[in-house]
Amino acid sequence: MLLLATANMTETKIPIANEYVNGLYTDFTSGWYKDVGATLVKTMLIAAFVPIFEFSGIWSMKRSLRKMDRGFTNDEYKSKKKSI
Repeated sequence: MLLLATANMTETKIPIANEYVNGLYTDFTSGWYKDVGATLVKTMLIAAFVPIFEFSGIWSMKRSLRKMDRGFTNDEYKSKKKSI
């Protein structure tokens, strides 16, 4: 979406693109890399690392809750919950 919003399609032969897509950059110039490229790289970095942080947070939360249920002991068979 960001690529289309900043694209300038005046050099193409597509009439609809000429009317509706009038961005600042006709090609990948240094200004495009400063504005759009930096935003895309930030988005990709966030998308790459957020799942790792999410997994680590949920894993540590589950581990902490298990420890609290066991009364902070290392006995894996001790629990306050009823079992089958």
